[in-house]
Amino acid sequence: MARSAWKRVLNKSSQIQVIGETTPLELIRNMKEIPIPEIVVAGFPFVESGLDRAEKIQKQWGNVPKTIILCRNKEEVKAAFKAHADWAAAVPFDDQDLITWIRALSDDAKRLCSEYLSELTALPQGSGHSQDFVRLIEAMLQLLFHPDLVNPERIESMDIAKLAHQGRVVFRNQARKENPAGNNGKPKFDEFWEDVRQNHDAKYVTVDVYNAEIPASAVQTLGTYLTDFHGSFGIIIGRGSLRSRLYPLTVAFFENNKRVILLCSDTEIQEMLEYKAGGVNPTCLLQDLYQKLIADAVK
Repeated sequence: MARSAWKRVLNKSSQIQVIGETTPLELIRNMKEIPIPEIVVAGFPFVESGLDRAEKIQKQWGNVPKTIILCRNKEEVKAAFKAHADWAAAVPFDDQDLITWIRALSDDAKRLCSEYLSELTALPQGSGHSQDFVRLIEAMLQLLFHPDLVNPERIESMDIAKLAHQGRVVFRNQARKENPAGNNGKPKFDEFWEDVRQNHDAKYVTVDVYNAEIPASAVQTLGTYLTDFHGSFGIIIGRGSLRSRLYPLTVAFFENNKRVILLCSDTEIQEMLEYKAGGVNPTCLLQDLYQKLIADAVK
């Protein structure tokens, strides 16, 4: 599965250099002849065989490379992340998604931020481009908040369909305080997402996306979706200015229901991409929005 995915990707991208192709057994036998990779793309047997934590790999290469595990189902995806894969996804997925994951894990993130900024600026508002906007936001958030938010899934809903230009993406929040130092050189989880998971039961983070000005009903729509299962933390992303009109609704909703809803316009998304490209943690912007909401709610 991983091999066939690579074949398709290589026909579409000139920005990815493959330095080798091997089976798990050949990898162990011939490690000295294989150049040290930056990223390993493999099927789930890579995890099952323990190669993701093999002492021989760490000794020969100095560390385990970043890993993208291609899985057959959601159970394998969960197991891959539990084994500290940097990324995991179940089939089917778009070839462009694999290219994006590779680039997001590589040193190509700065250029990817620039490309996303250009796409965001050029994308028109309105229902005719709503799905393009949802896909773009999903890709941006994967880049901005990896490795904390992973495995995005688009959710269809009758309530969403009644609201123009809207989509919903649910991420799994894998930040955990019990793994503060990372494993095998894996990056440390961000404290903001750790706190969100602990304080608001946010094993999942729900993002509602509007390719237009956000309607006032959006706060209630997302707030109703947030439950004990989905967690009590969500984000609404829209186009243009929105804070002065909708922010009081989010404060009141937190006071009455103890559910956090953060508002982001495409301006905040642009700022976070600029932070990421400049080596600054983009989560700091969300943290500022969160702290202001909590402070205003307790006044």
